[in-house]
Amino acid sequence: MLITGIVCVLAALSLLIYNKVVSDNAAKFAEEAVDELRKLSYPEEDGGENKPDDKGKTSDDASNKVTDDPMDTLTVKEYEFIGYLSIPALRLNLPVMAEWSYENLNVSPCRYSGLPETDDFVIAAHNYSSHFGFIDSLNEGDTVSFTDVHAKQINYQVELIDTLSPTDVKDMTSGEYDLTLFTCTYSGQARVTVRLNRIK
Repeated sequence: MLITGIVCVLAALSLLIYNKVVSDNAAKFAEEAVDELRKLSYPEEDGGENKPDDKGKTSDDASNKVTDDPMDTLTVKEYEFIGYLSIPALRLNLPVMAEWSYENLNVSPCRYSGLPETDDFVIAAHNYSSHFGFIDSLNEGDTVSFTDVHAKQINYQVELIDTLSPTDVKDMTSGEYDLTLFTCTYSGQARVTVRLNRIK
């Protein structure tokens, strides 16, 4: 029993260390990706010098492209991003990938469905501490912003924090809220869901 106990403790410690390393790597990647997205976007103060042509290309970055959706993307470290999310209450700036997959979620939050323009935008992320691990600590009235690759910022306000079952896809993607953020709980048995609406 003593040996079994030691093995269990070592396994738990190994898992804790692994999760910490993964979270730290995700945090580092997020910071670098957001910095790169800010450089590649073309805010008004740049005088439009880095503005893309009608095919989404810029003179400085040949990796920009227009997707099938009405959102442009920028390529950073071989991944396609549609912009970045800022959550001041959690001190987070997170890149948002254009398409979600389990592989992509290991790297960054991802667009799960919808678009900012159609007010049905849903973003998924892992529960790393550097991603959506603490979104359940947000409060009603907290603000969140999404900035697209054209440096257009949309501001949102938290309306509701809910918990849904993993299979409740219809409610997750319902159009009642302009923006939804979600992640799995640590047990994996539910989804922490934050509902937000645009600040008019």
